[in-house]
Amino acid sequence: MQFAKLDSSRWGQFARRSRLPLRWVYAVEQQRFFAYERHIARTFSHALVCTAAEQRDFERLIPGVPVSLVGNGVDLDYFRSKRIAKRPGSIVFTGVMDYFPNIDAVVWFCDKVVPIVQQQIPEAVLTICGSRPTAAVRRLAKRRGVTVTGRVPDTRPYLDGAEVFVAPMRMARGIQNKLLEALAMGLPCVASEAAAAGTVVPGGLGIPRHDGRQGAGCRRTELPMGRAARPPRPGNCSPLARVRVVGLSGMRLTGEA
Repeated sequence: MQFAKLDSSRWGQFARRSRLPLRWVYAVEQQRFFAYERHIARTFSHALVCTAAEQRDFERLIPGVPVSLVGNGVDLDYFRSKRIAKRPGSIVFTGVMDYFPNIDAVVWFCDKVVPIVQQQIPEAVLTICGSRPTAAVRRLAKRRGVTVTGRVPDTRPYLDGAEVFVAPMRMARGIQNKLLEALAMGLPCVASEAAAAGTVVPGGLGIPRHDGRQGAGCRRTELPMGRAARPPRPGNCSPLARVRVVGLSGMRLTGEA
């Protein structure tokens, strides 16, 4: 049985990020979903998940069921940069924009990070690229430098035209394909602990791991913008070798080459 991830844990994340009565609803859904996952897992002879973290959680929560890791990836020929001109100071986020973790991510980023970035990089702009934006997401377009595209036929031009990709997910399980797509196109990325955890990039070598709880203020902003931050060649590139990735820690952005 291909689980990819234990989805019940995602409902637990939703509960912790929600107010009453939704917190109760999501908590009950987590319990019900886990009971179903456990039943299904024991019906099949083997289970598959997509990350090492999911494998560890599976072994801990559903002991006795054999589970193997089958990683995910993206098409490097399809997600290949065409080296189009970058807009200075441009940041991009991609995702389905009626999905709770994506909504939470962009609202938090616009509230807590974008104003700080714009203080130090006045030309900084954020494009939120994805279908079905909710009212909360559409309202973000009223803020300085924020664009909400709605559904687009192809996200690659938006990725290719940006200087930085952000994945400030506070709720995430499994692998964030959006992050893999940006990495495949040689785009410098900013990732939260939750978003980066599903990648195969070892902590400290490419994506520093931060849980978003450190620091209430911004001491400095080190977004990898400009010619010096761009990888030498896009496409067919190893994220570890050719992509500069930075980590997100609360409202403080710190860089690592």
